[in-house]
Amino acid sequence: MSDAREDERWDVLIERYLEGTLFPEERARLRRRLEADPAFRERFVGDVVQESRLRTIGRETAAARGALQGFVSPLERAFAVRRARRRVTVFAAAALLGAVGGALWVARGTVPPAARIVRIDGGVTVRDGGNRIPARAGGDLLAGQGLETDGGDAAAVLACPDGTRLELGGETRLAGLPAQGDGPWTVTLERGRLEADVPPRPGGAPFVLATPHARAEVVGTRLACWVTEEATRLEVREGRVRIARRVDGAACEVAAGRFVVAGAEAAGRLAPREMTPPYAYYETVLNPSFEEDADGDGRPDHWSNTRIRRDAERAHDGVASMRVEGPDAPGAYSRQFFRLQPGTRYRMTAWLRTHGVAGGLGRGVRLRFVQLSPAPLELAATPWMDGTRAWERIETGFVTPADHRYGRLDIQWSLGEGETVWADAVGLERVE
Repeated sequence: MSDAREDERWDVLIERYLEGTLFPEERARLRRRLEADPAFRERFVGDVVQESRLRTIGRETAAARGALQGFVSPLERAFAVRRARRRVTVFAAAALLGAVGGALWVARGTVPPAARIVRIDGGVTVRDGGNRIPARAGGDLLAGQGLETDGGDAAAVLACPDGTRLELGGETRLAGLPAQGDGPWTVTLERGRLEADVPPRPGGAPFVLATPHARAEVVGTRLACWVTEEATRLEVREGRVRIARRVDGAACEVAAGRFVVAGAEAAGRLAPREMTPPYAYYETVLNPSFEEDADGDGRPDHWSNTRIRRDAERAHDGVASMRVEGPDAPGAYSRQFFRLQPGTRYRMTAWLRTHGVAGGLGRGVRLRFVQLSPAPLELAATPWMDGTRAWERIETGFVTPADHRYGRLDIQWSLGEGETVWADAVGLERVE
């Protein structure tokens, strides 16, 4: 076969790769050529740059070539010049040359990912233009890539560089995430459910949540959002959020403990209301020993977070306990909401157990109570329990403020790979 004909075949192969239409054996062939042929890698870089149509083409080509000198994988470094018209991605490169590791290098230095995928349950897919790549826990979601969960119990948790934590429920689609910088950072929820824990961002720049029906701005808060074809429902757990309806620009501020619904059509004033179910508020702990699992999904009833499991093999009280296995994002928790009496003393208790949890600040498992309204305030928290320890009873107390309205009891954890914690017999009672 002539050299010209062979080159033409490789051109077709690269073009089909950029379009995401290669068969597995073709991907393996391309991988072998890239690993073995430095001249071909240089040619590949040139093809990617041309496809990308970058305005800084000369500078980023040089950066990509420099990065190709063996720092990670040849193909991963070639994709440092991405932002292609067809969305050339490192995740696609990972499918060809192995798992993505390390950072991307461009002319201005290291570019961090938009988010780290710290947990997945069920079917979760990375979306990059026309490409669909199975997500993996521990992988990076790069700028421009989105995430989609299947139905049922599918879920995903993202940890972002600024400390923001995003939790996606089932049948949820998150559009491509932009890179984080000093200015506003916009997350677009196209459908489904998203819970966000947003710390104050550098310089007071807002976190922006965009949906088909509304645009919400926050500086630091906890919120939940549901998007259907007809409307967006936004619930504020902590802090304050300003939301504007797209169709007519109507806007309002939503305080903690309130929610607002913005529809596709202008329907009167946009007005926050008191939070209603699905978040009910209790006076006593429901299913405190994690015995109940009425729907048989393996998770204890009345406790949040898809990560938790009902463990019938280890229990301190009764026949079951709650188990959580790492890895998971720092500060994850399972909770119930409570309306407690203002100006009243309460005692909070639980039995906890750990296995293989490395020590360190904020590592392990603990119990805490957080006031949500009228102002967010951590009222009490037990010390973190780490290491490998048998069942231990933990206890702490607090007094609710005189203007207390409602709050949240959390079983909170921070775990790495192979680390496990259990909780049982959780109690919250008034002290006379």
